[in-house]
Amino acid sequence: MRVCNQDLLGSLHHAAAAILVVSLGGCVMPDTAGQREVSGSERSASGWSIPFWGTTSGPVLAGGLLYAGSGDGAIYALHPGSGAVSWKFQTGEGLSTGPAVFPAQGGQGRRAVWATPVVENGTVLVGSRDFSFYAIDAAIGRKKWSFKTGGEIFDTAIIHGSNVIFTSADGFLYAVDVGTGDKKWALEPLPEMQKRLPSEPIVEHGVVYVTNWPASAESYLYAIDAVSGVVKWVVRTKGGFPSPPRHIDGQIYFSTRKTSPGIVTLHAVDASSGEVKWRFDAVAHLPDSDPVIAVRDMVILGTDRGVFALQAKTGVLRWSRVVKSSEMFGPVYADDGLLYLTSQTLDGSVHALDPTTGEVKWSSSPGTGGLPFGIADRVVRKIAAVRGDTIYATGYGYLYSLQRETGQVLWSFRVTNGIHARPLIADGMVFISGAALLYHLNKPTLGYFYAVDAATGKLRP
Repeated sequence: MRVCNQDLLGSLHHAAAAILVVSLGGCVMPDTAGQREVSGSERSASGWSIPFWGTTSGPVLAGGLLYAGSGDGAIYALHPGSGAVSWKFQTGEGLSTGPAVFPAQGGQGRRAVWATPVVENGTVLVGSRDFSFYAIDAAIGRKKWSFKTGGEIFDTAIIHGSNVIFTSADGFLYAVDVGTGDKKWALEPLPEMQKRLPSEPIVEHGVVYVTNWPASAESYLYAIDAVSGVVKWVVRTKGGFPSPPRHIDGQIYFSTRKTSPGIVTLHAVDASSGEVKWRFDAVAHLPDSDPVIAVRDMVILGTDRGVFALQAKTGVLRWSRVVKSSEMFGPVYADDGLLYLTSQTLDGSVHALDPTTGEVKWSSSPGTGGLPFGIADRVVRKIAAVRGDTIYATGYGYLYSLQRETGQVLWSFRVTNGIHARPLIADGMVFISGAALLYHLNKPTLGYFYAVDAATGKLRP
């Protein structure tokens, strides 16, 4: 590995932004001579991968099986050792056929499954874009019950006691009995207003927290009794595009965006009373869709224009790192000792920061070294996970493994058609589904579901 003393982040022309240059210090360039890059084209010779209509539905491992939703509208149960299909459950009940339901022989039609399944006591619980929520026997794939809503279901459900709680694009938040599928309660956070999909909810201490917005000018945060569905309190605030809420040490955090000027506001709300404790404005260009993260006594707000470390109880700014022009940052990730930030440039840099001071510990550009054609596929977009001494990161079309202490690239793996879902790291493997291309030369192109050795980056033999 060689270290270069140059501007860490190069120039990039964005369609919606000007050229920019920002410097964070020296950079670590990967030693491509020793780097293992594995192509999806090796699948027939090297190990298991299966054709798969990948979506944003991530894989879940439970009871010795992998579960994931797909763009063909099915829930799959796969054997993690071989990729063999244990069972397949097809959603789409009650829907007529046609391009809005199932385009391109298996694309992102109305019955596609975008939500990540939840597995609870031998039952797979997941919503579909076919307007229905399903409970499926985890062992054999038999439907236990289904619950019809008035809109598509995109987000992952949560379990609270005997209820499964989920949102629908009909604007409602639902609580349904896990065992029977009977509706316990349903709440429409924005009655008589423009229908919008509420955020993915959270449950803390028997209270459901969810955000929603009727227009770009204002947003709402709701606290709802998880048993009765009664609203305990509501916070109404200016700004649209609210992030999902996050509960940290008795406070609820969520962000909203004002379009002119480009500002993201982080709100800290008392979880019990709904009292707004403080607000903090940060520069941003795009909506902030990720919740804040907690690091020690701080909360970290990441936007596409900067990262901001705030005192959790007071909102006082401890440190910030803001781009100097229209460069874009990706989502922030943290573990016990470091804060990780990605740069949305052609060098695809990853930066490790000291969470207390914001000092850059190292920077790495795992996406360099490729041909100019298709280099956007190599750009690191987000950190997927940190396991021990290893960081796993994803780009549009690549999965990367980096050494945690130095940022050295250990291996890279090419994922056919790109990555939309978060990979699962379990049992020494990385399980990841590649997206499907709907119209490539007028023919749909399947992605693949891969099992990659976490240590070597090779397909499992």
